[in-house]
Amino acid sequence: MSIRNLSLRPTRSVRFSVEDFCVSINKANPRRHRIYSNYNLGFNASPNGLSVDSFSQLPKANENRAVMLDESIRLSALVANRQFRAVCGGDTVFFSNLLAKGFQDGEDGGLDERVPISVGFEQDDWETVRRVSQWIARNPDRIYGPENPYKIGDKKEVLLGVESHLVEILGFNHDEKADGTGKAGITIGMCGLTDSVYVINQPASNQGGWTNSRIRTHYVPWFMDNMDIHLRNCIVPVLKQTTGGSQSRELVLSADTLFLFSQFEVTGLVDVAGPVQEGEQYEIWRSVRNGAINADRIKRSNLHGADGWWFRSPRVTDSVSYRRITAAGALGQASSAIGQTICFGFCV
Repeated sequence: MSIRNLSLRPTRSVRFSVEDFCVSINKANPRRHRIYSNYNLGFNASPNGLSVDSFSQLPKANENRAVMLDESIRLSALVANRQFRAVCGGDTVFFSNLLAKGFQDGEDGGLDERVPISVGFEQDDWETVRRVSQWIARNPDRIYGPENPYKIGDKKEVLLGVESHLVEILGFNHDEKADGTGKAGITIGMCGLTDSVYVINQPASNQGGWTNSRIRTHYVPWFMDNMDIHLRNCIVPVLKQTTGGSQSRELVLSADTLFLFSQFEVTGLVDVAGPVQEGEQYEIWRSVRNGAINADRIKRSNLHGADGWWFRSPRVTDSVSYRRITAAGALGQASSAIGQTICFGFCV
């Protein structure tokens, strides 16, 4: 069976754990083998093939079964019965039962990366959500098939600051990660609005745009410090595009953990006051709701009911306002010194 049958993408690392596997050293006795438990194997896919780049014992493993391989293990072939045959220091080494975690049989007879075990977005812990997101990012051609346990619009409860909010999946593979390693698998946003109201700037100004706004520099760090720690550890900074304020139409990139949405990301529209496309419209506003109509843009807070909410988009026809959605769902703007509720998004 050829290495080309492996469903792995070049120039990326694949890491997974296996609970029990067999290492057979084909030297004096081809049948001599040892069994090891609770190990972590790191595979690195490159244009030259697949290599095992780490081989380490996981916590609480049986110390008598410990083994460290100092030499590079290069995959030479994939053989039957779920075994990898590799070459290590001149010996032929077989790894079997590697499908216990991480991979499953592929339709082409090779191996496909296994979807992480999930009971659904609503009930999964954030570490599981993170693993599913990584699978989504690595498998863009499979995210709308039956393997993906998550769907656009799936919801769960989360603690943001001191408030509990319902959040939902807005899109898959939408936002670029700030570290340049590709797309974040899942973008998530609040279904409703914060109970508290926030000014974007005080005194009123949109100079410096979203990048220098009070919400981004002051309130976002507070929310990050006070949210569920398990969620905080899974949030991935992503790049957001926003005009620079002071009537500028130039787009500025910022690396964000929590972010407000742009006018275009929700509505898919540009107009006189917001003529520049800041990012791409999220799928939920195209396929589940219609971001171009008022009724679908109405959001509510627990305390105030339907209310207005901020976009991060400066109004380009003045130097004090930001774009927003009104309580009736209409597209509008307001002075940045006026308190409005907010709706955060984030990526994992």
